[in-house]
Amino acid sequence: MKEDTGGLAVLCSPEGIVRRVLRDDRGTFGEPAIGRPFISLAAEEGRAQAAAFLAKLHERGRLHGWRLRLGADSGALRLCGASTPQASLIIGMPPDVPDEAFLRQLAGSGEDEVAAIHALLEPGVQKPCVPVLPAQADYAEQARRESEQRYRDLVESTSDWVWEVDERLRYTYVSPRVREMLGYDPGEVLGRSPLELMPEEEARRLAPLVSATVAERKAFEALENRNRRRDGQEVVLETSGRPFFGPDGKFRGYRGIDRDITGRKQVEEARSQLLAQERQARAAAQRHAAQLDALLESMTEGVAIVEASGRVVLMNQPFRHILGIAERPGGWTVDDFRDFDVRGLDDRPLPFEQRPSRRVLRGESFAEQEVVLVRSNGARVWLLVSGSAVRDESGEVVLAIVVFRDVTRLRGLEQAREEWIHIVSHDLRNPLAVIMGHTDSVRRHLGALGPDQLARATEAILKSARQMNAMIQDMVDSAGLESGTLELHLRPLDLVRLVSEVAERADFLDGRSRLKVEAVDEPIPPVAADPERLERVVVNLVTNALKYSPPEAPIAIRIGTTGGRQAMVSVSDRGVGIPPEDLTRVFDRFYRARTAKKAQGIGLGLYIARLLVEGHGGRIWVESELGKGSTFFFSLPFA
Repeated sequence: MKEDTGGLAVLCSPEGIVRRVLRDDRGTFGEPAIGRPFISLAAEEGRAQAAAFLAKLHERGRLHGWRLRLGADSGALRLCGASTPQASLIIGMPPDVPDEAFLRQLAGSGEDEVAAIHALLEPGVQKPCVPVLPAQADYAEQARRESEQRYRDLVESTSDWVWEVDERLRYTYVSPRVREMLGYDPGEVLGRSPLELMPEEEARRLAPLVSATVAERKAFEALENRNRRRDGQEVVLETSGRPFFGPDGKFRGYRGIDRDITGRKQVEEARSQLLAQERQARAAAQRHAAQLDALLESMTEGVAIVEASGRVVLMNQPFRHILGIAERPGGWTVDDFRDFDVRGLDDRPLPFEQRPSRRVLRGESFAEQEVVLVRSNGARVWLLVSGSAVRDESGEVVLAIVVFRDVTRLRGLEQAREEWIHIVSHDLRNPLAVIMGHTDSVRRHLGALGPDQLARATEAILKSARQMNAMIQDMVDSAGLESGTLELHLRPLDLVRLVSEVAERADFLDGRSRLKVEAVDEPIPPVAADPERLERVVVNLVTNALKYSPPEAPIAIRIGTTGGRQAMVSVSDRGVGIPPEDLTRVFDRFYRARTAKKAQGIGLGLYIARLLVEGHGGRIWVESELGKGSTFFFSLPFA
């Protein structure tokens, strides 16, 4: 039979919701209180105080000595309470009822739902004479076992290794997962230090960091470290831990987890290796591309690489120069060259499908197909084109390589060679025919020829022989000058005297009387020259002037200076003149202007004159006007 003490006992959730009414002597609340906030049980003016009581109770874990009026018609009660993570027990007693009397009455009520235990109460409430409530103890023990089981289930089901170390960093708890992670039974790890499970060099690396962290009682996250399994294999763990402390605030050790990231690290390492290989491959590709670009740009041949689609993926500078095109943002395709005027050697337009690039894209390979490119200004470019196709494993053409070689100059030289052969054969035959004819006449009429006839015949023979010798000497001298084997013996030379003497003794020149030599009044310093070679220059220029002037037309030879800096000689004629487009080429080997096709000679006189003047450190040039004549100049430095 329980005694009515006017007391109250309720069991609340951690949130302060009433779950059970263990005692209500006044009958103030009863079942309607279940499910309501404990605060709502207080009188309206006392609810703020009730909220403060709950807050302090949760903060401290146990509390007593508060006064609170519960219900509108009830008097004030003296409250005490005890709180655990699972529940809170709140007891209200009239001010005149001792704690022990109420607890005995509460224990005798047989309420087995009581969740608080004696030990949670304040020391002033905990009396040795008060027995521990059996129902409270059973409930608390059950709650503890359930909590431990939940914790154990969580720890053992996670893929991480859960551990605890003491203040000396010795394992005091390890979860069973250590068996899979390191191959040790949990009991084999207890009492050991984490550093003992690491390779020596790893332990040395981490020891300073661990010491500093423990000294500052700091938490740490995701610390990577290498551990050695029981079988000797190494694994990489990621460790996180937090310090924990006793009720007295004293440091007790660390609790944390280890996660096996070996697989992840292997993937990362493999990825890093792949990235490194990719970077090396890219660098090698860039290096090879740069080498290829340098090689292609150093070539004189034009090179283009074309995809199967017809897009030009690469073209070097000589290729662009030959075709007269420039780079453009969108690039080039084979179809862009459709309107180019490309012809065969027969001068007929080459159909687009028969052009080299189209042939290669069809899979053909060929070497030195000769075509002619006619530019928009009418200039013709002779090209030797080679092509080859690059195929994939299935035999399909994936790339076409086209190589252009500009042979325009070679074609010009071939044409000049043919003309030269014709000229040489013609011009050598003419004096040779004269020599043979007069010699035969002298032989047949030797006794009948008078002195005058014999003199004319021998003069003709001598003149023709000189012409042949001059042509042969021109060929010999040009070869020597080109090879650098012709030596110049320089000495100070009076240029006025040399030119005058050449004009006076040029008895082998037709029209010697037509030569007029003029010199400036002021003295001309001597020049450094080879007399024999310089005489050859003057003779070649004078011979050229006589050859292309009308009969009896005077030839003016003037000697002066170029503003006092160099000596200068000019030879002027009144001939047919030279077309403007030929002015830059008249000093080329074998070149003959279009106005000089009927004149005799092999086209080496002006070429040799240029080489000799340049060999003396001088310069040679020409000024001409069609129908009015030409003036050839050369200048030489003073000695």
